[in-house]
Amino acid sequence: MRNQIAKAFGVITGFAIPMIIEEKVLMILAFFACDIRSYSSDILALAMDATIHF
Repeated sequence: MRNQIAKAFGVITGFAIPMIIEEKVLMILAFFACDIRSYSSDILALAMDATIHF
């Protein structure tokens, strides 16, 4: 079902970042794109740094 919804909105790719507090997932930030983007080490580093443990 998610695949059908993504196709209806033109979503091509996405990624998510968990926000963890005291060993529990508080929320998950999800990002989606409707176009193809090239690999970016800067974006990957940002995503890795954004996985926050409080």
